[in-house]
Amino acid sequence: MVYLHSTFQVHSIEDIPGTAFVGGEPHPNFVSLKIYHIARAFKIDEAKRNFMAAVDEIFNPIFELKEMEWEYFIAESSRDLWKNKWSGTTTA
Repeated sequence: MVYLHSTFQVHSIEDIPGTAFVGGEPHPNFVSLKIYHIARAFKIDEAKRNFMAAVDEIFNPIFELKEMEWEYFIAESSRDLWKNKWSGTTTA
């Protein structure tokens, strides 16, 4: 079982078939994911690698079963640029 001790969001927006391009060519079985890692930042490279390995462990079986190729991008923000309606604060 994969446990990601972190705050992150994965956004999935379905595109119209034929609008995904890889290397300038249309790709019918392609997924591009954007992962927003918010409120925390990876402090060491090992943490980044571990997080990405956990993401791979989650998504690889799903997309391999569907014979899809995929990529992802992880965007981070610092804690002082994150605010939620519950805390009303931008500091830890």
